[in-house]
Amino acid sequence: MMKKEDFKISITVDAGAQRVFEAINNVRGWWSQNIEGPNAALHDEFIYHYQDVHRCRIRIETMETDRKVVWRVLENYFKFTQDKREWTNSSIIFDIVEDAGTTTLHFTHRGLNSQMECYQVCHDAWTYYIADSLRQLILTGLGQPTPKEEIALGAMEENRIPHDPGTKSIYHRLLIETPVETVYKALTTAEGLAGWWTPDTKAKPEIGAILRFGFGPSYFKNMEVISLKPYSRVEWRCVKAFEEWNLNLSKRDVCCCFTMMAGQIIVRNLLPVVLIGRYFSGV
Repeated sequence: MMKKEDFKISITVDAGAQRVFEAINNVRGWWSQNIEGPNAALHDEFIYHYQDVHRCRIRIETMETDRKVVWRVLENYFKFTQDKREWTNSSIIFDIVEDAGTTTLHFTHRGLNSQMECYQVCHDAWTYYIADSLRQLILTGLGQPTPKEEIALGAMEENRIPHDPGTKSIYHRLLIETPVETVYKALTTAEGLAGWWTPDTKAKPEIGAILRFGFGPSYFKNMEVISLKPYSRVEWRCVKAFEEWNLNLSKRDVCCCFTMMAGQIIVRNLLPVVLIGRYFSGV
């Protein structure tokens, strides 16, 4: 019988154990701002939820200053698994080891293993939250938690591209079985964009940044980031490209908008009517 291996990940940072311990207990600073209840003292209980997809109630069972934190999942609900309670009675363990000016955090989710239906999604999500978000909180004081849901939903209504009767929109709705954090990273970082569009990519995840995409020695596009809402919306405006893309650019901008919701991404590529015709006719 194959042994069930619990999910584990370790990170080492140039910081003391105290800073790591404090960051772990700032749960809203690295995991999610959608957490209700106290979560920084022994026996505290809090509720985590992500839209209508995941909800769980957690109790802090161990709190050893600068050494160890253990959470116990008391209740759990997954929308996307046959067994909705898969996390129930599992333990989430943070072991802290300081050595010669650096600190290693060993993270274990005991009871989360590869034979569970939720495993791959949870594997990717925990990897992001520990290796990226928590690490950044420790090192810079600013993590990348999932934002408050009312903010994320509101972002879908903000900064929309004004409708112009002379334009048409192309919509693509994709179902992606990947955490929204991973999707957002793929749409905003140079490494992520290069992985799915073109290796010749220069990009920064900042409002006003100019993204440059090269497709050979003489074919490229420059996109301005005009909307950037973590885990909910990314929007670009084409500012420089071949003639067709720049046609009447001052009046009818060529834009691309990505809207992220639970389990799916909506891609909108807004083009002037003349470009739609050329594109589908192959001219």
